[in-house]
Amino acid sequence: EKACWRLSEENCRSGALRQVWCRDVKLYYTQASCGGQFTDGKPLEDLIRAVVEDPAYALSDDRLVVDVVKKGCALMCVDNRRLYCFHEADRRIRPRKVYIKIRQYTWEPIWERYFSNLDTNENKKDIRVRRIWRSKSGTK
Repeated sequence: EKACWRLSEENCRSGALRQVWCRDVKLYYTQASCGGQFTDGKPLEDLIRAVVEDPAYALSDDRLVVDVVKKGCALMCVDNRRLYCFHEADRRIRPRKVYIKIRQYTWEPIWERYFSNLDTNENKKDIRVRRIWRSKSGTK
């Protein structure tokens, strides 16, 4: 938790890129499960093997940056499959460590309100005003 807090306080600009040791920063998954392959059809094991062969491999390609959202002290990962691969590679090569890049965003309280009000079934250009319901006594 302390490493998470120190990391999140350094260079706190939202969207900032930083390089971290995968094992030393507590990154949380945002899903209970993930697919066994990437959107390009490659299996997760391919990335795991590449990182095991070269623990700095994740630094070589910007497509391997892991996006995280800082909510409180927690760093919540948006790229769950990549994070799984990096954790698994890190587990396999201990005591060596996997080095990764994260792009950190900060959760703002307005997001809670935004998502609670978001209605994805409408066209967003019009709004329907709901009827005010009155009880028989005439009060709202």
